Amino acid sequence: MRGVLLWTLAVVDAVYARGVSRTGLCGAANGRLLCTGSSYGKCCSQYGWCGNSPGHCGTGCDPAYGSCTSSAPAQPQKVSNDGFCGGNKGYTCQGSVFGNCCSTHGYCGSTQAYCGTGCKPAFGTCSNDLPSIATTLQTSTPSAPVAAPSSDVRVSTNARCGNLYGATGGFTCMGSAFGDCCSEYSYCGSTSAYCGKGCQSAFGNC
Repeated sequence: MRGVLLWTLAVVDAVYARGVSRTGLCGAANGRLLCTGSSYGKCCSQYGWCGNSPGHCGTGCDPAYGSCTSSAPAQPQKVSNDGFCGGNKGYTCQGSVFGNCCSTHGYCGSTQAYCGTGCKPAFGTCSNDLPSIATTLQTSTPSAPVAAPSSDVRVSTNARCGNLYGATGGFTCMGSAFGDCCSEYSYCGSTSAYCGKGCQSAFGNC
């Protein structure tokens, strides 16, 4: 009986190890799913996503879960139009209105929080020499003062803002490392995409 059980477990393990990704996730941290044969692409990136872009098939690509050869189609990366980057779509921040840096959490921006530690160079520009948000604010054109948020509003620590992202009162971008403006899509940043049309003045500077 024990032998049958061990054999069954071995078969299940072998099948599971060779499973083709149907969600875009891959690698040891994602159920050992393979990109080979996946509709998302045949390269398993260092971040555990299948794709065919240089960001998936280049530096950090895991050959144990897909192809990492130069034969992968060299498709131009699409510029992010929603503030997201990397992932299974492989969107780049380079040239986006949100900023050229792809943060460790997969958001586009232009401050040190996006372009510094954890920034993904395969999906945009990264630099540890960018001015801090404090320096940026000091050199920017002064704007009208913003009313102080209520005591229930907390400063964002993950680039999300507004009523939907936080405890009672929501999260504000004012004073966050991501920028002082809360965009219409509830992301913190400092470019016109965040501070312009739709900016939520109740949760930051606009």
